[in-house]
Amino acid sequence: MDCLLLQQFCIAGHFNWDETNRALKLYGLNELYAKDPRDAVLIVAINNRIYNLYDIDEMLLEHGLERLTTE
Repeated sequence: MDCLLLQQFCIAGHFNWDETNRALKLYGLNELYAKDPRDAVLIVAINNRIYNLYDIDEMLLEHGLERLTTE
C-alpha cells in the first residue's frame, strides 16, 4: 500500500495522529513528521478533526503543496 492511499484511509477513518502514525509504521512507511511542511498540514487537519479530504486538499494547495486526492 502506498503512503498516499494509507493517509487517505486514515483520514477517512477519523484516525487521530497517534493512530495514523501507528498505521503508517505498521505498513513500513514514515510517520508524519511535524517539520515536513506537507505532514505539518496533515497533522493540523487531524488535530483539528478536519476529516473532509477536499478541505484538506484546499489547505495543502494554500501552502503550495501536493493534494491528497487525485481527480
